[in-house]
Amino acid sequence: MSLNSDEPKSRARTDFLLNNEAEVQKFWDENKAFEADPGNESPSPGEKFFGNFPYPYMNGLLHLSHAFSLSKLEFGAAYHRLRGSNVLFPFAFHCTGMPIKASADKLAREIQQYGYPPVFPAAEGSSAAVADTIQADQADVVAPDMFKGKKSKATAKAGAHKYQWEIMKSFGLDDEEIARFQDPYHWLTRFPPLAKEQMRKLKKLGIVVKDMRYTIYSPLDGQPCADHDRATGEGVQPQEYILIKMEVISPFPPKLKALEGRKVYLAAATLRPETMYGQTNCWVLPDGMYGAFEINDTDVFILTIIHIPEFGDKSEEKVCHDRKIKSQNDKEKLAEAKRMTYLKGFTDGTMIAGEFRGKRFQEAKLLIKSKPLEEGTAVLYSEPEEKVMSRSGDECVVALTDQWYIIYGEAEWKQKAVRCLARMNTFSTDTRNGFEHTLDWLNQWACSRSFGLVAHLLQNGNMYGKEISSVRPEEMTDEVWDFVFCDGPAPKSDIPAALLNKMKQEFEYWFPFDIRVSGKDLIQNHLTFCIYNHTALLPEHHWPPGFRCNGHLMLNSEKMSESTGNFLTLEDAIKKYSSDATRYALVDAGDGTDDANFKTETANSGVMRLTKEISWMEEVTDAESKLRAGPPTTFADQDREERRHSNKIWLARRRHPPDPTLKIANEYLQNSIVSMRKLLQERESGSKKPKKGAAPDLHPRKRR
Repeated sequence: MSLNSDEPKSRARTDFLLNNEAEVQKFWDENKAFEADPGNESPSPGEKFFGNFPYPYMNGLLHLSHAFSLSKLEFGAAYHRLRGSNVLFPFAFHCTGMPIKASADKLAREIQQYGYPPVFPAAEGSSAAVADTIQADQADVVAPDMFKGKKSKATAKAGAHKYQWEIMKSFGLDDEEIARFQDPYHWLTRFPPLAKEQMRKLKKLGIVVKDMRYTIYSPLDGQPCADHDRATGEGVQPQEYILIKMEVISPFPPKLKALEGRKVYLAAATLRPETMYGQTNCWVLPDGMYGAFEINDTDVFILTIIHIPEFGDKSEEKVCHDRKIKSQNDKEKLAEAKRMTYLKGFTDGTMIAGEFRGKRFQEAKLLIKSKPLEEGTAVLYSEPEEKVMSRSGDECVVALTDQWYIIYGEAEWKQKAVRCLARMNTFSTDTRNGFEHTLDWLNQWACSRSFGLVAHLLQNGNMYGKEISSVRPEEMTDEVWDFVFCDGPAPKSDIPAALLNKMKQEFEYWFPFDIRVSGKDLIQNHLTFCIYNHTALLPEHHWPPGFRCNGHLMLNSEKMSESTGNFLTLEDAIKKYSSDATRYALVDAGDGTDDANFKTETANSGVMRLTKEISWMEEVTDAESKLRAGPPTTFADQDREERRHSNKIWLARRRHPPDPTLKIANEYLQNSIVSMRKLLQERESGSKKPKKGAAPDLHPRKRR
């Protein structure tokens, strides 16, 4: 942690807030303050508020970016609770799927390769190298607005790469405990799980199908690698090429002598097979790396020419003359010439030879693409649009797999999703545009794995599922789910009818959720899936009414990154500033889908402001016996009563916070508190002005 110049000289104020928070949290736990029970009747408008947040993967400690998204919902829940609504704010941790399994497997491979405890190569950021640099790091001068991580120098030498062992070590775990995480199920005892699936019903509806498709694939895992199974490359799709086969004529050059007697072809991948008609040369990169692969036999190669307006029938000759290109060594000029002819040829070009003579380029493209495929002179080839790395640490490829898919994008289902989005509150135009764009392109999505970590638990209040519920997992049949969620008929079940009816009544009371809060990166997958799945599985009155999405979070105007040391976990932020001062800085960080900025200076300012307000409120309440009693008599009394009455009416008329821009709302609140305090100090006779910068009483009376 850095020695920032904006840090308080003493931790007295922070410790005061932390002690106060612990006291209040104990009171909340003892009184079950946040356990919400449904009413017996359907809620009236504004009576209940149900918000949720996609549960985070627990393959590491939560950092401030998680807290930033979560804080948007927490502020909304607190607002509705203050105005008297019955608030349900569930939270859990996601310990399922590939991220956890991949982390466990990665740890096991490191121990197998480097020993226990592992000794990593020094050049790659070893434990020894890290230890050697800690002392030097502590002596370095640290910029006032940067957090300095212990591994900053060692990691800088190794780039952004980190071993899983080092990540676990940074959590403060000892060697023996880290070794237990080789078992993926051990993660469930450290970080709590929750998962639930409705795939059988989607399959019955005909929107889960099995087919052979090209998909991003992890050779190491031996299965498709979906977005959240990836360390890098989220959103990357397969890119299809036409692989043109060009026969190498005997005698072969020396490098290919070993292949004599075989038909050998030079293979060129292209997105524009129609351009191969005008090919006159095939260039081989002298310093390139090439490999030999077996392909299907063929003996045909096509050559013809294309007419392009402005360039004529011999576009290459004309553009080379115009650009004064002398040889293949004029790389920059050749790149510009290619750009000019490539684009113009596609948009305006006409075929002037061969069986497609007279057809526009765009019209002939599909015909030309299919012809060599049918004749066996070309094959389809796919690779990722960009580099994709799985969480298991291998580079992904594209594979043709026998896979289960959810048919997102199906016309009738898509219309339901579009109708759902149209009536939703997205809180910003950018968010709505993101959903509309995703609905336009989203198509069939792979949804099955050959392995991964999945938990199905009826927990009875215990996050680890160690207590037995009155309902056994096997009793939760499809008929029971349909009865509870979808107005289905009463099922034949061993679950008592009274309990079934209570489950159904509770669901009907809370659903639909009023808002889901998440980062904008989930628009292109999970959040749009949420819209689709709700419209498929639930009646229209249970469709989601609102999503609120935020941008990424920077720390002191720099991207948060463990590799640079500019990184702060939620746990460390609370220890350093307290929960409430962390909230104060989070609400000030920003709104909307633009990247926000958590400033440590603001968090420290929050510590000061909060303790000063508490000190002032205690001073006022201590002087309560000296205050005037009875009805309002002065102008200030009447003005204050009118404002209070107006605020009550205003709040009663609103179901949602007055402004989704929480930063502005917080600024208004802070300024209002200061103004009202000054007004009271001025008008209340006998009031005592607190000393400037006075510290709070560190041993105050208990408050609840």
